Amino acid sequence: MSKGTTSGKVRANWNDNLDVIFSDAMVKETLDGNVTQNGFTKVSWNNILKDFNEQSQCDYNMDQVRNRLNNLKLKYKVAKALTILSGFGCDPTTCVFIASSAVWDEYLKAHPDA
Repeated sequence: MSKGTTSGKVRANWNDNLDVIFSDAMVKETLDGNVTQNGFTKVSWNNILKDFNEQSQCDYNMDQVRNRLNNLKLKYKVAKALTILSGFGCDPTTCVFIASSAVWDEYLKAHPDA
């Protein structure tokens, strides 16, 4: 996988394939019971990182995978919020949110970081 560097650190370049590998590693830890009410334990995070790096042939560190999870959670929250807004729909074939230009304009005015 392609990796860039910034100030001596390897930059993580995530893609859909890496997200699937990462998700599979988290699901495996969950199914193995290595999770608490508060989330993954230190041991489970180490297992996730090891499994992810082996499967992906990447050399990402703990901060990079934890940051990815936080980023995915944020994307999920935005997507979930869109599903309850009036005027938004989802194309079942492409899984892309659809709305008229006016609806998007209003949403972007209220959420300029989107």
